[in-house]
Amino acid sequence: MASLAEKRMDDAEDAPVDPQARPEELRLLEALLFASAEPLDQATLAKRMPDGVDIKVALVRLQAEYASRGVNLVRIGNKWTFRTAGDLAWLMTRESTETRRLSRAAIEMLAIIAYHQPVTRAEIEEIRGVVTSKGTLDVLLETGWIRPRGRRKTPGRPLTFGTTEAFLSQFSLETLSDLPGLEVAGEVVAVGSSAKKHKLGDKVMSLVAGGGYAQYCIAQDAQAMAVPPSLAIAEAGAIPETLMTVWHNVFERGALKAGETLLIHGGSSGIGTMAIQLAKAFGAKVIVTVGSKEKADACLKLGADRAVNYKTEDFVAEVKAATSGTGANVILDMVGGDYIERNYAAAAVDGRVVQIAFLGGPKATVNFTGLMVKRLTHTGSTLRPRSNADKTAMVAAIEAKVMPLLREGRIKPLMDSSFPLEKAADAHRRMETSEHIGKIVLLA
Repeated sequence: MASLAEKRMDDAEDAPVDPQARPEELRLLEALLFASAEPLDQATLAKRMPDGVDIKVALVRLQAEYASRGVNLVRIGNKWTFRTAGDLAWLMTRESTETRRLSRAAIEMLAIIAYHQPVTRAEIEEIRGVVTSKGTLDVLLETGWIRPRGRRKTPGRPLTFGTTEAFLSQFSLETLSDLPGLEVAGEVVAVGSSAKKHKLGDKVMSLVAGGGYAQYCIAQDAQAMAVPPSLAIAEAGAIPETLMTVWHNVFERGALKAGETLLIHGGSSGIGTMAIQLAKAFGAKVIVTVGSKEKADACLKLGADRAVNYKTEDFVAEVKAATSGTGANVILDMVGGDYIERNYAAAAVDGRVVQIAFLGGPKATVNFTGLMVKRLTHTGSTLRPRSNADKTAMVAAIEAKVMPLLREGRIKPLMDSSFPLEKAADAHRRMETSEHIGKIVLLA
């Protein structure tokens, strides 16, 4: 099972289009990109353009012009290039001499590096469960898809490896975050030599570094958790990332305590619905923001004390009213944008604002006086780049504090819908409607 992560916003593609951008500037930009054999970054392009040209705006304008053509302007990592439109790729043929075919070991190693980078050779071997030959690593280095990423600051200073922009280009990825699938559940069918926690046949659920949209997926032994009898496998697939996100951000970073008030933006999301249940289980008051009566009713049914429709109500005023003017002690925000300053207004003195996404944009003009006057803490985190040690520590805390609640059936994921793996695109369309309540799961 693999669940869809919450939507995230990529600001680079959301730059405003300037209708005043002159055609001559676009012609120059177009010429530079067509003439280059390699993708170009904004800094390189800016050096060749006239003074005063906003490269980001011009790129977005040019990208829009080419969106419906046979050639599209695409971003690869932090660079830009023209590529044949994806729906016309079948027309193209490529003739080349394949000097060396990747072995299964090389493919496995490439996948591990892509999903666990920066990673050392010893860590690759631990995950694969077998010794890696130097020749296999050399083959990958020769492709240009991986490169050394520096030495780990641990005894022995082992060399780490990661992927390159050539890897993104080869597999038509814009960024590494395009590798989907961060949480899975299923049966253990193979174990590494160092695996001690789980054995063949165990039913487990786990956070993974990507690759969850598959029939088989590699998970770290220490990060996998036993599926309690109270959960179906489909429900278990909706647990790991959601639970780790809520536990770490609400209870570890936000330090929510019994008797305090938690404000959750996006209360009907997978993360929001889990946060409601956990906060209530640990004795907190919960206020959520939602966009419809149906979503408000679902949150109230889960235990939320107040549901605010952000389309028709001012959440700052409603939070103040619901807390007798005190405000929220902890705010879990996945919106950002203009919510940032409003969060400061809705927060209590010594409140904690925890940022986990920027659906409303990562940039905003903010008056920080409120942060100082109220002695607020504004923090945030994301799971994917955290070290294995960090993730293992989160799992240990969850197994001690939260798993008993799961086993007793006091909390469980709210399921919106499920789709077969081959219908993943339909699942994403469902998510993009923003009509879902709870988790969307893929069944493999």
